[in-house]
Amino acid sequence: MDGRLGRGRANLTLQPDGPNAGYLHLDDGDRPFTGTIVTFGPRGGRYAGTDGEGIVTVRRERAHARLVFVPDGGGARSAFERAT
Repeated sequence: MDGRLGRGRANLTLQPDGPNAGYLHLDDGDRPFTGTIVTFGPRGGRYAGTDGEGIVTVRRERAHARLVFVPDGGGARSAFERAT
C-alpha cells in the first residue's frame, strides 16, 4: 500500500456489500484504514476511505486476481492479492 498513511505491506478485508478495513504495517506501528468500494462491473469501480478516493480495478495476473487502487489525480497506487 502506498498513500497518505504511508508506504508498506498491508492487510485488507473486504465485505460482500462494499465496506473494507485493514492495517498498514509500518516500522512505527500499524495504522488502521477503512473504506467502501462501489463496483461498476466485474472489473472495477470506485473507492473512498481513510486513504482517499479513486478508481479500483481487478487485474488477472497468472492464477491470481489483484485489486489495484489508483487515487484521483494520480500518484501512488496500492495493490492487494488474496492471501494463500
